[in-house]
Amino acid sequence: MLSGKDLNVKLGDFGTSQVLTKNYFFVHECVGTLFYLSPEVCKGDPFNTKTDIWSLGCILYELCTNRKPFDGLSDEHLKSKIINYPHPQIPEDRFSQALVDVYNMCMVKDMNLRPTAHQIIALPCVMEWAGRLGIPIG
Repeated sequence: MLSGKDLNVKLGDFGTSQVLTKNYFFVHECVGTLFYLSPEVCKGDPFNTKTDIWSLGCILYELCTNRKPFDGLSDEHLKSKIINYPHPQIPEDRFSQALVDVYNMCMVKDMNLRPTAHQIIALPCVMEWAGRLGIPIG
């Protein structure tokens, strides 16, 4: 999506959209694209905005490899792989260590250990990438 006068780029999947209000920190229901679902969503656990960080990791993997990180023969098989299998690695010989590190941070199975969007944006490598692209962060 593009927004604002400067046409800021935003990623979105309205199939998983939920509004978290000030007093509503976890969502308990979800519909959406199964390939990008986080482990907590696959297990039916409450989830918060860190589920989007997992999805970001899935998108990074797909952009780098032209494949989805997890696939399955059925919805349940796919969910089982997301929950139980280690995430595949981005080829370190083709991409920077910084990109690989950001991807690995996004793909931490425990939502509580996954970084927030603010923590990712504050990473020096992300700040540098944004600067090179002329994207204002702040």
